[in-house]
Amino acid sequence: MNIRHLNLKYISNMRDIGGYETKEGRVTKFNRLYRSNYVKNLEEDELMLLKNNHLSLVIDLRSIEDNELKPNYLKDKVEFHNIYLPDSLPKEEKDIPNSYINILENKGLKEVFELIRTHKDLVIVSCSMGKDRTGIVIMLLMLLCGVNNKDIIADYNLSYNYLKDDINLYHLNHPEAKSWVGASKSWYMEDTIKLFYNRFQDVNDYFINYLGMTPDSLLELKESLLYEKEKEF
Repeated sequence: MNIRHLNLKYISNMRDIGGYETKEGRVTKFNRLYRSNYVKNLEEDELMLLKNNHLSLVIDLRSIEDNELKPNYLKDKVEFHNIYLPDSLPKEEKDIPNSYINILENKGLKEVFELIRTHKDLVIVSCSMGKDRTGIVIMLLMLLCGVNNKDIIADYNLSYNYLKDDINLYHLNHPEAKSWVGASKSWYMEDTIKLFYNRFQDVNDYFINYLGMTPDSLLELKESLLYEKEKEF
């Protein structure tokens, strides 16, 4: 059974990026790549669901300190890699797209993509909220697969709906925080994609010339995320 959003007890924003049609008429695979906020706990049946979906790898983009303070529940239950992608909250809302470009300019992302490439079963990519750092990883992979920009933006926009309770609690505890903190507005991702193409010629330019992936490994990564052209999903 293919489920886009996993309705878990402790994790609000774990989602499958399968089922998106690409410009070539193909479809992204289900149970191949999940995006998620911090995996703090799982019920036994929820863990079994992930195992039954052939979970093979978890990539946590939080800092070492965050991982020590709030350990990822899956750390000792599956192959686990902590690849820290620094991010920072901008002072002004208008600067969020530029802060996202700063994330994707981190060459540590090559390790993230190589790990996804070499693990053909289910991979979970997570960070604190599953929205910003994780959102950029997912954006880049969707661009690689040829997913329509509108679908990439819509997928990003969903995070706020699932994180709303957590975000409201944060604002309750931090009344000094600006009202937009925690949002995943469509224009954030729309402008980020525009800035991406202003910075890089195309997706291949980013992955090959900037990150240093080989054309063969990039093609392998792309193909691993897509159903075969003839296959129904």
